[in-house]
Amino acid sequence: MHAPSEPPSSDSGAAVSAIEECDYLIERFRREASKNQKLAWSASIAIGFSSALIPVSIVVSTELGAFVFGKLMPSLLAALAAIAAGAAQIVRPHDRWRLNRRHQRLLEAERMIYVHQIDDYAAGNRDELLLHRLAAVRRSVIEEWLTIIPADTAKALAEARQAPANQ
Repeated sequence: MHAPSEPPSSDSGAAVSAIEECDYLIERFRREASKNQKLAWSASIAIGFSSALIPVSIVVSTELGAFVFGKLMPSLLAALAAIAAGAAQIVRPHDRWRLNRRHQRLLEAERMIYVHQIDDYAAGNRDELLLHRLAAVRRSVIEEWLTIIPADTAKALAEARQAPANQ
């Protein structure tokens, strides 16, 4: 049996159960959400603190080193804020955090319904139904991510997905 952080397909040809696949996806979404949560918080803190310290540095410059606190420090703090804001705008950690955490929670709820054989899982082929729903969640994540990323990147990804079908 694999650990949830390892892809289920990495097992040596052994069949992967639907619940193992679900556990893997939950763990993957959880890890990605946590990573992006830390990035989002770090960017927000860097922007907030550096922006707030600029006027403090200017006030301090009236009593202490005019160049260091009046020009150098405000410039460096403004540069830090700009870099953090630019990086957050490119990487989009808030959006990634929200996307991954939402799908993690959806799969946790789906897992609970599956385990307790509620609703659609009360009869029929439970494993097949869960696998279909897991595939739908994966597609949903991709489609939602394509609406978040810049248009030129989304276009390139869409073309790459269609390329094998055209050959």
